[in-house]
Amino acid sequence: FLQPGDTIFVPASEMVYLTGAVAGPGAYPLKRDMTVSEVLAMAGGVNAMGSSSKFGLKRGDAKEVDVDGSEKLKAGDVIRVRERLF
Repeated sequence: FLQPGDTIFVPASEMVYLTGAVAGPGAYPLKRDMTVSEVLAMAGGVNAMGSSSKFGLKRGDAKEVDVDGSEKLKAGDVIRVRERLF
């Protein structure tokens, strides 16, 4: 039970980052077992130029790799929504 004068500390949420052809690029809080599709939905989906099936994932210092919407995310991941070909 909390007592008068108690202090509660809530750590900052871990984040993932969404860039590219997406409606709302930016930083999003990482949730347990979050996928690329889930963070894309939080961001409002792809924009008019975006592909709903072409994503790049950069994790740490590694090169960007192709992933699909079911890829599970880790803290600090950067997801790039690629443009679709007309």
